[in-house]
Amino acid sequence: RGPLKPSAAVRATFYEITDHPDGRYFDRYLYDANVDLTTTFARVYYTEMGDLTAIRNSVRPKLTYSYIPEAVQSDMPSFDSIDRIEAANSLTYSLNSTLTGRLEKNGVRSYQNYAFLDLSQTYNIHEATRKLTGPTDKRRPLSEANGELIVKPADWTTMTAKGKYDVYEHWFTSYNASLNASDRRGDRLDVSYRFVRNGASYLE
Repeated sequence: RGPLKPSAAVRATFYEITDHPDGRYFDRYLYDANVDLTTTFARVYYTEMGDLTAIRNSVRPKLTYSYIPEAVQSDMPSFDSIDRIEAANSLTYSLNSTLTGRLEKNGVRSYQNYAFLDLSQTYNIHEATRKLTGPTDKRRPLSEANGELIVKPADWTTMTAKGKYDVYEHWFTSYNASLNASDRRGDRLDVSYRFVRNGASYLE
């Protein structure tokens, strides 16, 4: 597979509704188009740290363009949010990195992912080019910055953190962190904390 992957799809929606003042049958046709551009950089570091003989660090940047045309849908039935398909004209850029260790013990080779990091954000071209409605109106084409970090220093423990950061208000809108540990007997310890701005925050 090459680094550039275009794709397209057609969306068809059909409704059959009884006792509707505008008729019984409704339909909608839309298309969407996407282009993904990605590549991977990797480097291997050789070590002599006990059973750990090598560490591989891979970095994968990705750029995705998404397009869905605008469509008049006011004459379509509306039961919930999925009955309206929003127009899209956006660029999503992301970067993830994985740290993988190679272990050798008694002639047996195994691999373990020690850390995973993923960062992403979307730039809304529609929002960036829309006409302002007044002197106080401001364009905000950047989505929240999303991040996820998973650290697994050993087979028996995993630490995870996720968050969404508002680049305009300069604060986290939500984040959560968790610690999971277990032993060979099957005992487990799970601790997590979740924060949602203007919402619930709890420790469990």
